[in-house]
Amino acid sequence: MLLNQNELLEHVKQLCSEDTNEIILCSAFLKKNILEELTPYLNLSHSVKIYVRFLDIDLAMKVSDVEIYKTCKSNGWQLFRNPKLHAKFFMIDNKHLSLGSSNYTSSGTGRGNLNIEWNNSLTIGEIEAQELINSLALSIPVNDQMYQDLLGRIELLEPLSKQIERLETKEPKPTYGFNFSDLPSFSPKDLYNPPLDFKQQSYLQNLEVSSIYDLSNFQNFILNNPITDIIRAYHAKDSKARWGSIYSEIQKDESLFLLCNNDEDELEEELFIDNRLYHLFCWLEEFDESLELYANPGYLKNPRRGTCSINLIN
Repeated sequence: MLLNQNELLEHVKQLCSEDTNEIILCSAFLKKNILEELTPYLNLSHSVKIYVRFLDIDLAMKVSDVEIYKTCKSNGWQLFRNPKLHAKFFMIDNKHLSLGSSNYTSSGTGRGNLNIEWNNSLTIGEIEAQELINSLALSIPVNDQMYQDLLGRIELLEPLSKQIERLETKEPKPTYGFNFSDLPSFSPKDLYNPPLDFKQQSYLQNLEVSSIYDLSNFQNFILNNPITDIIRAYHAKDSKARWGSIYSEIQKDESLFLLCNNDEDELEEELFIDNRLYHLFCWLEEFDESLELYANPGYLKNPRRGTCSINLIN
């Protein structure tokens, strides 16, 4: 089975179960937010081994997070360092294998809509599994002393890492060409009851929409923007995506939250201006038959937080 970067995490989550004996996660680059997302699924297994490259410069440039050591230690997982590592795979009980180009980072798993990644999920035999394990045999366990040594070396490399960052040679942070003002300020009800006001007309013209009978460009944006991606990821764990829940999820996205200067109040205001997030919910219901809008009638003039959600139809 072929998996693109957007499908990988949900696939490996589904493979994990309480019957799992051992999970091996091998990723040259590994980010703490991805590891923490996988934590409840990894903890279904009796044994978890994680292999990373952990080169000093990788850690200084934050393409990998040295803090994952604390996550591993607190969960009783084994963490191994191998500076020669370039492989990326997730193996369950030496049988179920997902491997390919994706590092377990935001970019590698589709959280940043950047990298083009492909992975293959397959069942392998005992000999093949052992070959994979043997290739990692010279990896070194990370312990408290190594962790402290790494922290010291990262600090020494900080001036260099800043110079490299200016050259943009590290794994890029997620960028979208997106602003919260790109979200719609009107609902289907508004659009289909003309006349449109100047703001609505300008918005559609910017998307090269010239007729309400051809909304293909607008529909493509509604179904394929960073906030919709977050909503769909949330639906994978909960059928109801509430206004407040999505507001909280957006804060976890480094690039989106940066658009609001990492300020929670500013983010809330961006989503609330012109009821942008609510109107996105409205249009998702319009364009996606698997979704339905809930809105508390008493708060239609002020739809936010717990007063509206976009839900999967059961």
